[in-house]
Amino acid sequence: MQDTTTLTEVFDLARRLSPRDKIRLIGYMASEIERDLLSGHPKPRKSLWGLWANLGPAPSAEEIDEARFVLEMMGAWNIQDQAFRHWLAEEASLYDGRTSAA
Repeated sequence: MQDTTTLTEVFDLARRLSPRDKIRLIGYMASEIERDLLSGHPKPRKSLWGLWANLGPAPSAEEIDEARFVLEMMGAWNIQDQAFRHWLAEEASLYDGRTSAA
């Protein structure tokens, strides 16, 4: 003998009901679900406090400012480097033009 009823068996039994009884079943189940949701306590969430504690102390304001300065300088250097490469390419094309014309 089976002690538990499976969901499939419940659906099979519900399909046999008249339309009126199906509506009554839905209403009954809705009230059961609402009661379960209202009576149940929400699962406590894990605190995010200390999530990165294993990474060591946070950077100081001075370290953050220094990192920003370095990034700004690298960005400026990259722009200057790109300008230099563009100028060099132009010069090379001019040089190539002179040698091919000669």
